[in-house]
Amino acid sequence: METTAASNINFSAINFGKAVGEHLYIHTSGLGLLPEPWREIIEIAASTPRLKPDEHFNVVKLHQSGQELSFLHYPEFFVDPFPALARSWRIYVSTQRTIYRSYEESRNPPILHRKELMLPPEDPRISEFQATTAAAESIGLFSDPSRIGFREHWYQLIAQSGYELQNADFVPLANAISPKDDVNEDESSDIRRHLTALTRANFSAPVQALLREVLTSNQN
Repeated sequence: METTAASNINFSAINFGKAVGEHLYIHTSGLGLLPEPWREIIEIAASTPRLKPDEHFNVVKLHQSGQELSFLHYPEFFVDPFPALARSWRIYVSTQRTIYRSYEESRNPPILHRKELMLPPEDPRISEFQATTAAAESIGLFSDPSRIGFREHWYQLIAQSGYELQNADFVPLANAISPKDDVNEDESSDIRRHLTALTRANFSAPVQALLREVLTSNQN
């Protein structure tokens, strides 16, 4: 099966999306803004497995060749700051060959970062997601991309950096230590001093909240 304009496909006419190598990740809320050739490719690819946007998938991973793409389902896209991948379909457009994978039972599924880039430019949630990304960058969590792709590794990295993720905020672990923890007073003091030393470079939770407000105001 041939696509009508695949040989002329590129990303230059798309003004949003998360670019990774030869791929571009787009949330389904922005599919209507894509150029017609890309919408045609997506429709053709989804036809054989009979996939429907927002029902079976909510992110599309485009390949710049236009000859293959992936439909990705992140059930908690708008709830979890770093949502886990539940299901994926990789489609080879010309042959309709499909590779399906499920991560629903996985203890360590792939996760998503920088969600704001995947949304259409006018989406009001962009500023909130930008603030979370900025906070993660301030801790240095993105300095080694090889450690951030899977959920368990990601949360281990956050903890090793001296933080805990609460909702969309990175909270210093020193602030989360309870008096009921099974450590003596001297050990607890040592832990607090150690974790405080790790966390001074980051935005506090109130500052992270303020950053979200500033980004929202700038967007409006």
